[in-house]
Amino acid sequence: MSEGTIFNLLNRAAKIVLPIYEGIKEEITKATTVGGDESGVKVKNKNYWVWTWQTILATYIVITKSRGFVTVTNTFPDGFPNATYVSDSLSAQLKTCARRHQLCLAYLLRELNYFEELYNHKWVIDMKALLKKAIILKNSMTLEQYTGQLKRERRYCKNLKS
Repeated sequence: MSEGTIFNLLNRAAKIVLPIYEGIKEEITKATTVGGDESGVKVKNKNYWVWTWQTILATYIVITKSRGFVTVTNTFPDGFPNATYVSDSLSAQLKTCARRHQLCLAYLLRELNYFEELYNHKWVIDMKALLKKAIILKNSMTLEQYTGQLKRERRYCKNLKS
């Protein structure tokens, strides 16, 4: 097969799956919990970023030249006003409109491991133990128990009414 034939086949396949891709994006916007992350990747020897947003059922991926907040606003202009947004501490993630933000526990545990190796302070060891207990507690909760707090709390975004 020629490169042109492969290119045309890939474009046809992309058009066929585009409604599925957009459906995944819609699923992410309706979720009550969304995880987000970005990671560097090389495309034709140039630096790009793979942005990933996911729920327990869906994963939406965008590849872009920017690691900045513009990628978030271009992809999800309203952010996640009904969701807890779980991410690392990248400013673009933390600026994203969300009902509430949560730092990724795996990210926090990695940071604490670093502090423990460097300083070996008691508070670091205690904090790691607390986070591990929190993870065990979360994993034992039902979906209703876990999402129930969302109904009582409210975080406002610039474009979110009431």
